[in-house]
Amino acid sequence: EFVMRRRDMKSIARKIKQNFENTSARLRRKQIEIIHRKHPNSIVVTGHNMSDWLETLIMRMNRGAGIEKLYPFLPTENIHSITHFRPLTLLTTHEIRQYCDSNRLKYWNDPSNFNDSNMRSRLRRSGTNELIYNPDGFRLTAENFFKLKKSAMQLHNLFLDRMLPNLFIITPDREYRVKYEFFLSLELDERNRLMEYIASNLKLWPLSVTLRHAMLKFPFYYKGFYIEKENWTNAIYLVFRK
Repeated sequence: EFVMRRRDMKSIARKIKQNFENTSARLRRKQIEIIHRKHPNSIVVTGHNMSDWLETLIMRMNRGAGIEKLYPFLPTENIHSITHFRPLTLLTTHEIRQYCDSNRLKYWNDPSNFNDSNMRSRLRRSGTNELIYNPDGFRLTAENFFKLKKSAMQLHNLFLDRMLPNLFIITPDREYRVKYEFFLSLELDERNRLMEYIASNLKLWPLSVTLRHAMLKFPFYYKGFYIEKENWTNAIYLVFRK
């Protein structure tokens, strides 16, 4: 099955008063979710490479991102129960094109990458790829970041192993319940981490400044979100519902 998806991204971005990149990312994720529901055992394979990560790094640093947000995407990653595989993660754009030329593989240069229509295209036009003048050294840095990210994920998984017996998934992406007595027994930091995990699964975290402004500007455009105490089977639960 081959399906082409075409959308007038500039028009959509203007309509919802969002920037081009955020709008594109949101619709792309939504489209992937729709296709994945149709093919639940499939894997999403993308062409993200080391040059892409450098561009993302620079953009996030300009937004004042924390250290965890600077970790590069992993070659294989599970995002909202969808497996993403990125086989080109440790190759630069230049190396990929060299390989294609050597093996007579055709590729296409998207002109929108260099027309200054968004922040990423401006970075590409200014020669971001030239900043990776020693690909082997950059690969080593990326691999070290991978180790740090995996270590952070392992700690997070240990935390979840302790939380999950008291966390009930009623409807994925829609409703989660936590035993209220258990929630009160947690340290403040643990409560925050648990709430962030649930909010992330409800696709409400991280809440960017752009999204916060949009929710204030268009209050009825976004789905409601509730945190309530409810009695279920003679026990009090903290319910997170979208």
